[in-house]
Amino acid sequence: PIPCVPCLLRLTDAFQYATQTFIPGNVGDKAQAQQVIWKETLTGLHSMGCKDTNDGKNCYKTTFTIEKSLNKNVTIEALLSIQGKPPPDAQEVVDKMAVKEDVSQAEVEGFEASFSTEAPNFIEFGHAGIVSGSHTQQLLGVYLTPNYTTPTDYARSTVQFTVSGKRNFAGEEDADYWVSCDHPSIMKPDEPFLIKSRVMRGTTPVNYANVVAKVTVSRADDEDGDILPRFFELKDDGSGDSGSGDETKNDGTYSTIVSPEDLQADDGFGISVMCNLLESSDAEWNDNNFWGKKESLPTQDSFTPYCCGTKDQKWNIPKSQDVTKLMRSSIASGAFLDPSIFVKGTDFGPPGKIADLKAEIVGKSEAGVVKLSWTATGDDWGRGTAQSYNLVYSDKRKGLMSSNKVTKDSKTVLSGSLEPVPAGQKMEVILKLENHHVPGTYMFALNATDDAGKVSRPSNVAKVNFHDGSPLVMHVDPHLVHGHAKNDLPFEEKIRRISKDERFVKRFMARIEKNKKTVRDAENNVMERKLKEKMGRKGTSVDRIMEKIKNDDVLRDMYKKKLL
Repeated sequence: PIPCVPCLLRLTDAFQYATQTFIPGNVGDKAQAQQVIWKETLTGLHSMGCKDTNDGKNCYKTTFTIEKSLNKNVTIEALLSIQGKPPPDAQEVVDKMAVKEDVSQAEVEGFEASFSTEAPNFIEFGHAGIVSGSHTQQLLGVYLTPNYTTPTDYARSTVQFTVSGKRNFAGEEDADYWVSCDHPSIMKPDEPFLIKSRVMRGTTPVNYANVVAKVTVSRADDEDGDILPRFFELKDDGSGDSGSGDETKNDGTYSTIVSPEDLQADDGFGISVMCNLLESSDAEWNDNNFWGKKESLPTQDSFTPYCCGTKDQKWNIPKSQDVTKLMRSSIASGAFLDPSIFVKGTDFGPPGKIADLKAEIVGKSEAGVVKLSWTATGDDWGRGTAQSYNLVYSDKRKGLMSSNKVTKDSKTVLSGSLEPVPAGQKMEVILKLENHHVPGTYMFALNATDDAGKVSRPSNVAKVNFHDGSPLVMHVDPHLVHGHAKNDLPFEEKIRRISKDERFVKRFMARIEKNKKTVRDAENNVMERKLKEKMGRKGTSVDRIMEKIKNDDVLRDMYKKKLL
């Protein structure tokens, strides 16, 4: 349940009319938050090369991209600091800010700087309208040019960049907001009762929304429905079934897993579920503040908030700030409660899958020490506390779950603990790998077991790469290395000198072309992965940039220099 349950319990009357509420697009848009596109912290010491593309002037530069659907009110925030000195005044220190296309260096027009009197070291560089589509879906660079009087101040300075924007519903300006609500028809053991909600504006998914499920339990001893419903926050966090049950982060689908314990419905036989889009997540309902009206919140039996029959209809919205406004609700739907879930000793389900296992090397590669961290899962999916964890590692992917096993009592655990903690808490262990080899790649995974012996699905696989520290030699003339005389003949002619059989020459050249393609494909995969790290994994812009890279050798060389 969400923390502010008492606040939401006061919304019961509001939910009576919410299913009939029409929300115009311009009203709903005001509830949408600015979405963070990119964050990066830069130091002057590591930005010395910035002046090469900034007319020889010292600068700080971060690169990002703007999705076509997220190009409204794009804002670049910069927070300045100097090590060992008071925060600088941004108005005095910042000589210029500009946004340029990273390849062509063409400046993006429409950005203006504003400063804060409360935070003098803060500058906001914003675009009040919609960034042109010609500047979207490609790498852009933010250049901040300071006028520090000494090189020392520049070297010791730091700038924290945050780039954000709002959703642009191009082509659907008049579309309505609506919410779907899906869940199983029966709550029963060993199957997660997953509530999923899609938030849409017309046909466009809306992420960063605030979605709450209202669940009402039907009981034989509560025919009039006097017992208040329960409220659960739905998340779009990609935490899997060890958390909210959400599969993909920030895709406009919101989820939560509900257990019998959450409902406190030992004598219930069914439930009603309604998913609701709210405006603010931490506010309280104020039912006496409508446009020019001083009356309690309307219901479907008296005054409807959006009435028909007049030529100039007006939307009645609570006028005060800090209120929780219902934006849109799904149609209520029902589910049965399997009686077996209330039998004493029944285990509702296995622990949820861990989806955020991370691994990193500690110290030198020769030591073989690795730190692993993850979010604890529960006894029943993402609820409660698991009984134990089974951690494994290997230098081979095949058979990983049956490889080197690490338990809470293993001597390989140098610090941290595999002792289970309540679901949602962070866990961490530092391991000393046995008989590890350098160089080498090691993979790690784990699962959890509950008190009924049920085992979760294996976690995601985390890996580390141990390197032996030998220098990497690149772009060296092999003739100098091996002492051979240089032969400038075309490669195909060199092969003909070795073999007079033309069939052999053709086969050999075909193999070379195949190898070139393999290398090119590998380079494409690396560039695509790095672009997705910068631009987000679900954007279509990466696909379009990669299509250009594959078909334009000049553009490909530019991106190779930047990404490889």
